[in-house]
Amino acid sequence: MISLLPVVALGVCAVGSGIHLRDDAWQPRLAIVSAQFGGKDKVSSLPDLPADLQGFFFTGSAPSDVLIGASWKLVTRAYHLEYNATWGKLDTRGKYSLSVCSDGHVRGCMSAKFYKMNAHLLPELQDVDMILWTDSITLNPDHKYSRGSLPLVGSMARRAANVLGSDDFVVQHHESRHSVSSEISFAAARASKTQGVGMGEVREEMQQALKAMRSEGFKDRLGLFRGEQFLYRSTSAAARGMLEYWWALSQNYTFRDQISLPWALERSLVKMKAPCHAKHYPRYRSKSCIAPLITETSP
Repeated sequence: MISLLPVVALGVCAVGSGIHLRDDAWQPRLAIVSAQFGGKDKVSSLPDLPADLQGFFFTGSAPSDVLIGASWKLVTRAYHLEYNATWGKLDTRGKYSLSVCSDGHVRGCMSAKFYKMNAHLLPELQDVDMILWTDSITLNPDHKYSRGSLPLVGSMARRAANVLGSDDFVVQHHESRHSVSSEISFAAARASKTQGVGMGEVREEMQQALKAMRSEGFKDRLGLFRGEQFLYRSTSAAARGMLEYWWALSQNYTFRDQISLPWALERSLVKMKAPCHAKHYPRYRSKSCIAPLITETSP
């Protein structure tokens, strides 16, 4: 296995599946990315970031509406509406694609998911090695559905590189359920409550998504993962392919992306791991385990 960590004695580093010469000053580059669109769950402030971490917050909000912490860039360019661009050509014209979906709440949700699954394609992210995605709800610890504050310390990029190791994707296990089929009823109830959609309709959509995935070979044995936070190697072709497929499934079947995440990971054959379970982390006021794991990993 090739580690992403610098190998000082040899003067090389691993990026994706290849080895590249570097000097001893080489540093892994990590960006934290989030997005919020529509009238729900607006973020009013962004926390200060460590000096070695760059943040990108994609939003339809006016810059004056968000108090921007250190090392963040607020991006208001509507990349998700640029249908002629490279990233716009991934629009499938499915029910929940941005060229078709007109439901206000769901459209805002899907607009944010565009950045969740396609940020690595955008100009702002072309000079980073790793992306830590975090749903905007993690940036608002006082929200009633918050997943808690985002733990951040120095040397986050090296810590994240250690967490990735030779893998290209890091996700977190669900805290209590272990299969996609077991999540559908809970996800339908949650979607009805948070997005105002009919519970029966969204449940049927998820059942259709499960049927479609099974027709491709999905056995529902990999597990169930929480999707509000994950880490990936943005230069990895396998990781990019997995995200493209995940985006297509989300557009065509269900905006509840947790349902399609296990199959997107399994089908792509991306090198991945799920080293922790989501739970309550009192120290961090967090339910996600990815950022706490990075924080507590040695740089």
